[in-house]
Amino acid sequence: MAQAAWANVRIKKETKSILDEMAHELDISQGAVIEFALDRLRRQRILESAAAAYDRMREDPEAAQAFDEEMEAWDHIPDEGLENV
Repeated sequence: MAQAAWANVRIKKETKSILDEMAHELDISQGAVIEFALDRLRRQRILESAAAAYDRMREDPEAAQAFDEEMEAWDHIPDEGLENV
């Protein structure tokens, strides 16, 4: 098992109060709250980046058409065994 690295981070008193409250409500450590929050933020940024890339692709008529054609092709692939998915 990897040993945890420790670091001190300066946060506002109000932020510390929220951290304490969340840790208590969720019955997890403050570190786990921070890890969870950072993971959510990281995932949100990934989704925002993907959405921005999709929007840029849609601005290019050729790319948008190619994408639509590929999606249309996938719509006609048999879904055998996927009825309950």
